Amino acid sequence: MAFPKQLADLLDRLQADTISQNVIGSFDSFLTAITGSGPIIAPLVYGTNPMADTMGTMATMMKQMQEREKVLGEIDRQLFLQFLEGEITYLKTHRQVKSLALYHRVSHDQQVCQKRQSQIRAALYQLFSVQQIDKGFYSALTAERGKTFLTFIKMKLSEDFAFTPTIDDYLEARETSAVRKIVEQVLVSYANDDGNVFDAHAAWIDLKQRWDGWASKHRERLIALKKYWTAAGGGKSVDSAPEAIPVIKDYYKALYETIEEGDLARMIRQAAAFGN
Repeated sequence: MAFPKQLADLLDRLQADTISQNVIGSFDSFLTAITGSGPIIAPLVYGTNPMADTMGTMATMMKQMQEREKVLGEIDRQLFLQFLEGEITYLKTHRQVKSLALYHRVSHDQQVCQKRQSQIRAALYQLFSVQQIDKGFYSALTAERGKTFLTFIKMKLSEDFAFTPTIDDYLEARETSAVRKIVEQVLVSYANDDGNVFDAHAAWIDLKQRWDGWASKHRERLIALKKYWTAAGGGKSVDSAPEAIPVIKDYYKALYETIEEGDLARMIRQAAAFGN
């Protein structure tokens, strides 16, 4: 079996694995498979006309280099999107976990998978450095990206919240939703091909900045919301101050909309305060 087909199969399997196993384990399996692969075609060979062959070879090598960077960028994109998809799946199936615990879990996964992706890219760069890449391979990769995005759209159809009998539960459910929406928004942003080679490093940094922007004022935000709740006559039960719930709900609705707009600076300002 040709290596491009093997790699496409690996990406396909990685997409399915994010639902059934830890995303770090998927990246580890992918890295093991890549580093265990050998060359797929022989390196370039010169003919009998040194000058013509050298010029032709240089042009061919330049074209191959451009194609290689494009394909490697698309593989980087696919891995990044599938990391996000795996984390969204985890977030949607762990609604009762505290939002800060989710933040620490995903932040840990992000650091490990970012390192694994760099290792995968280095291994693939070495593999592709002396060989042509099948022209149909890029099309296969973009098809995989389409599958990833369709899976995400199916997951996104469900916007239900967990049962929230207390105000603490209510706020945690909204915070967890904000966490998930940040990851969803990043996935939407990078699922589209803008024609440029995908920059994995910039994408990981973007995710971290959005993630940290939400977390930076998490404690202060909850204190402000609970202070308002108490001032409105609310007790432990979420039903104890029905007139205060719409105000809190409107705050989170506006925060979610800002997250989905992708305005990082505004999102950080809005996430840092309540009532401003």
